[in-house]
Amino acid sequence: MKANTQPPQPQPVSYPTTASCHCGRTRLPVALASQTAVFDLSPTWQKLTGTLIVFYTKLFEVPDVDPARTALSEYTVDDQQKFTAYFCKTCSAHICFTIDEVWFVHTAGLEDEIVKNLTFQWVHSGSTMTTTAAIETDDGETTNQETPSDRAKSLAECVQGYVLPSASTFGKQEREGIVREEDVKTEKESTHLHGSCYCGSIRLRLTRPTAQSYPPYTLSPFPDFLRSFYETPMEELNKPADTAWWIIDDSVNKTGNGESNLEASSRKFIAAFCSCTSCRKIAGSELQQWAFLPESCLSLKYKLGEDFVAWPDFWPESPATSSLPVIDGNMTIYESSRNVIRGSCRMCGASIFWNGRMRQNLVDVSAGLFVESHVQNRSSIQKQCSGDEGILDDKWFKWSIDRLSFVEDAKCRIELVKHLEEIWKTAAI
Repeated sequence: MKANTQPPQPQPVSYPTTASCHCGRTRLPVALASQTAVFDLSPTWQKLTGTLIVFYTKLFEVPDVDPARTALSEYTVDDQQKFTAYFCKTCSAHICFTIDEVWFVHTAGLEDEIVKNLTFQWVHSGSTMTTTAAIETDDGETTNQETPSDRAKSLAECVQGYVLPSASTFGKQEREGIVREEDVKTEKESTHLHGSCYCGSIRLRLTRPTAQSYPPYTLSPFPDFLRSFYETPMEELNKPADTAWWIIDDSVNKTGNGESNLEASSRKFIAAFCSCTSCRKIAGSELQQWAFLPESCLSLKYKLGEDFVAWPDFWPESPATSSLPVIDGNMTIYESSRNVIRGSCRMCGASIFWNGRMRQNLVDVSAGLFVESHVQNRSSIQKQCSGDEGILDDKWFKWSIDRLSFVEDAKCRIELVKHLEEIWKTAAI
């Protein structure tokens, strides 16, 4: 009898860890299938989370996400693709998701030491761009990838084993009522910009700056991306700035004459990145992107029963507590720290806004909500309304690229955050 000379097959390797949220109600035991993760710029995720980039990796096994045993809410993104997202009921942090029975976890909630050892790669619309020049293949060798199609194929094989469908394949392709006939722009220069979460329960309408968008009506201390929190004297931290740092006048920047142009379209709102722990663990993304908007320019409606009603105040009379969020219709308010509240969609979990008591009539709104419609087959009305405008062009927003807010909080994630900072500065959006 011949002896079996075949070498034993290697056993699959997993990496056990915990995925947690900001409020602490969700601590989900998970096992990673590999030490490779991806950046995803899909418009679907931008609307679902409110962030421009999400970060995730494939799971080795199915986690226990039963709402009866966890603090997780589930949202069905698409029935045909069996795409379901899971987020915390209290702080709305996106934790994990599944597509066609393949499971993934967002890296933002993973333990620092696990993330420190992850290799990240880009993936978007069927193409990827690696953070390094080489990708490890199934046979353990490394190969330089030159073309987007090759990189996408390698990513699917060695990272996920599954290719995420593009946004255009999702079944929920119409968000009824997000854009209305009366909102269609007729002027050459648009006077307003629309935003929404993925499910359409939260709607935003942004208008151009007015006199009330400036001091003394609108006031705020300087943000961290302009003056570091850790390097600013305590007595200066909550002191209102003497200038409207949240608005940039393009005409002044271009001419250098120091005179403000009265044309509203020349004045843009500032947007920036934040890498603080609270933003990371609440948005479910390694980086949160904010647009800094005067309340005089912003209207928000949320679904209450069968109707959409105006959000009355970005600082409710009865602020939430970290143990129990205030839920009003499809809007959830969560106090993430003392004198700071955040709003999110109760249905799909999208981060909507941040507000602090040190502010007066200025609110941070998640940049991903203003991404052009995630539906590729848009109606003619939607095309007329959004056109080419949105958070990633220069018609409404100017991005601050000199510094990521609270980069010091990145700790074990510092290499990832610094790499993204350099990419962003190079792109110079």
